[in-house]
Formats: sequence, C-alpha cells, structure tokens
Amino acid sequence: MSIFAMKFPRKIMGVNFSRNIKEWFIKNRLRKKYAAQLVRNKELSIHTSEGWNDLARVNHSKHLIDQCIEPTEETLQKYQEEVNAMVNEMIGKHQPEPVPMFFSRSTMLYKNLWAEMYRQNISADKMAQAIGISIESLGKKLSGKATLYVGDIVKIKNVFPKPLDINYLFAEMVEQVEAELIEQAR
Repeated sequence: MSIFAMKFPRKIMGVNFSRNIKEWFIKNRLRKKYAAQLVRNKELSIHTSEGWNDLARVNHSKHLIDQCIEPTEETLQKYQEEVNAMVNEMIGKHQPEPVPMFFSRSTMLYKNLWAEMYRQNISADKMAQAIGISIESLGKKLSGKATLYVGDIVKIKNVFPKPLDINYLFAEMVEQVEAELIEQAR
C-alpha cells in the first residue's frame, strides 16, 4: 500500500499534508539521486573561476531540488540564465556614481587612495567634508603642493567604511620616506 493511498486527514489547520509528504518524497529522491552533485569539490578554491562555478552549481542544484525540480544540465543552465537576468536587472537599477575628478592626473599622488575612493563610491567633496577642509585644500594636499599632516591621514583613513592600511593608501609617501631614511643612513 502506497503512503499516498493511506487514509489520514488531508488538511489540518490549513496545511495540505498530502502535498507536503509528496514534496518530501520527491525532494528526498532527488537528493539521493544527485548526492554526488550536491557535494562541493574541496580541492577548488572559490578564488578561481572553476571553484566559483563549482560552488554556484552546488547551490543552484540545492535550490532546484528544494523547488522539486530535477537539477539536470538543462535546468541548471536555465536557472543560471534566470539568475543572470535578475542580477543584470538589479545592476541596471543601481548604477554607482563615479567619483568626480577635480585634479589633473599628472599631479595626482596616492593612486591607491583614489582607487579606493572610486571603489567605495566616496567623492572628493565627501572626503574634504569629512576632513574639515575645502576641496581645493584637499587637492593641494593630495597633489603634494601643501603639507599632508598625520592627523589628515588618519581622518582620511577613517572615512572609508572598510578598514584600510595607511601604508597601502599612501604608498608613495611611505616609499619616499623609506628612500630618505636610506639616504640619511649612508
């Protein structure tokens, strides 16, 4: 006698148990059938494209099984196309604003600082406001025309939401100080 033919209340408190049991059996059957596909290859790092694709395949397979869909190559491909379409739609709705460049690139120092400002969507105007100086003063300090004090460097570092190393942000200054110290030691 099949479990589905057994006599038991079909609905209790609004929950359709016969449907839930059928789904459970389908999911269980799919999990057993695709058990090898649901295990991530531990030798692959997610920092490689193969490792990232392996992780995505495993997660997509788990999601499809939860939807009672068999994770064949065809369904995985369709699911990936749907995910890509949703991501592209979200990206289209939110385009990050580029950081306006007020200073010429030829006089610009601290390229890592500017790159992080661009990556984290921090404008030069916002940076100047956080430090408490005008944007013109910021331009002079970051181009080397005015003195950049340690207090300014700490304030600049604290503007970023993610903690960044001062040696990274101001690599050119660190290299210049190291060269001067080596020269003085000779």
